Amino acid sequence: MDFFTLPDDPTRRVIAQAMLDMSFILLENDFDLDHVRIANCLTLARIDRELLDFSEISKRTRVPRPTVIRKVKAWESVGMVTTQRRDGHTYVLPTRLGATHEQAVTRWRELERVLLEAAERLSARPPDVPARKRA
Repeated sequence: MDFFTLPDDPTRRVIAQAMLDMSFILLENDFDLDHVRIANCLTLARIDRELLDFSEISKRTRVPRPTVIRKVKAWESVGMVTTQRRDGHTYVLPTRLGATHEQAVTRWRELERVLLEAAERLSARPPDVPARKRA
């Protein structure tokens, strides 16, 4: 078997491990990737104070519009999001309940831990990678 190395292998290793760890967190919580992309898109919209309609969510997440509508309606039925009809568009807004739900907070903390550990490892220069000289 031909094992080869690339100059950026230490960085790729940290990122690949973090992504693998994150995939287990998502898998253990029975998330599908459409759910994850839509939820993260809505989180970014809330943080950026941006209104998104079904079409824009679909465009940004590459999730088919009918799937976005179906998932949002399911979340709306349990109070995780709310929708507002305005100017011929249906905008989706996360609710405080959705953003602070115990399961969501726990998952965010688990994912944050993985990312912070990866960032810490990435910021430490691996011994086999020489420091860059400043000009």
